Amino acid sequence: MGCIYLLQVEGTTQVKIGYSENVAVRVRTLRTANPLPLRILREIQSPAARALDQTLRQRYVRYHIHGDWFDFPPDILQQLLEEHFD
Repeated sequence: MGCIYLLQVEGTTQVKIGYSENVAVRVRTLRTANPLPLRILREIQSPAARALDQTLRQRYVRYHIHGDWFDFPPDILQQLLEEHFD
């Protein structure tokens, strides 16, 4: 079982789509390396988390800015936050 997480740079529309087996440890590492405050928007537990991670990256490629980071319009981000994943 893994977890997809959505992590936002506070005060921006920039969101990281990431995969981890331990989100708390991963976010702690990212917060240490980032000068701006980060907040977890959502965690999605799934036995197919790696595949879901790739699906989301492909689906939102038009919003990709760098690495694992995306710049979502508010309506698209809201859809992602509310979407149900099996």
